[in-house]
Amino acid sequence: FYGTAKLGLNGSTLKYSLKTNIYIKKGSYVLLDDVSTTGSTMNICAKLLKSAGAGQVFGLVVCKD
Repeated sequence: FYGTAKLGLNGSTLKYSLKTNIYIKKGSYVLLDDVSTTGSTMNICAKLLKSAGAGQVFGLVVCKD
């Protein structure tokens, strides 16, 4: 999910573009993002990780727009 700009995409567009069938080990995961404007990308990624089996999901952002 890297390498392409997400500017101009709303939350529902991201939600549909990131659907996947993945399964991961239960445990704690950390999401890292360089910039957060609304937090929707981080929120959707956290929900995907939780639905795939993650225990706890933490988010860290370098800059808030």
